[in-house]
Amino acid sequence: MESLLKNFDLVPLDALMILVSAVLFVILWRTLAQVLFNPYIRLIEARERATVGATEGAQSDRQKAEAVTQQYEQQLLNARIAAMQGKLAVVDNAKAQAAQVIEKAEGQAQEDVRSVRWQIANQRESIKTKSLSQVQTLADLIIARVKNPITKVNSTTSTRQ
Repeated sequence: MESLLKNFDLVPLDALMILVSAVLFVILWRTLAQVLFNPYIRLIEARERATVGATEGAQSDRQKAEAVTQQYEQQLLNARIAAMQGKLAVVDNAKAQAAQVIEKAEGQAQEDVRSVRWQIANQRESIKTKSLSQVQTLADLIIARVKNPITKVNSTTSTRQ
């Protein structure tokens, strides 16, 4: 052992000091471990648990918010679909009513056209009859003038119908 001490330029008293220093270091280490290191490690671990717990809680809250958002969007989509279906039902109903109104108007228009055609046909026949009678009167006047160009034609023959 002395040869070892000579290699490091130490005396036997230094070896004893090294041994005492090592024992004191171990005692100091254990004391500091209980008083300083272990409470500090527990504090760090507690802080980490709180941080990890808060992160997990935040992730849980975010997942809940996403679920609520998805549910809201689904309800909004359902409401839009229901509104569009209602709108289409109203439009279909309006189209059906418009078709009925148009059909009724077309029927009324056809009836009016028939009535007007009948009236025109009656007026045409009436005018035709009147014009034939006037043609006959004019023909009689022309014949009377041709036979007697100088004499006046009497007024009774001109007013015939």
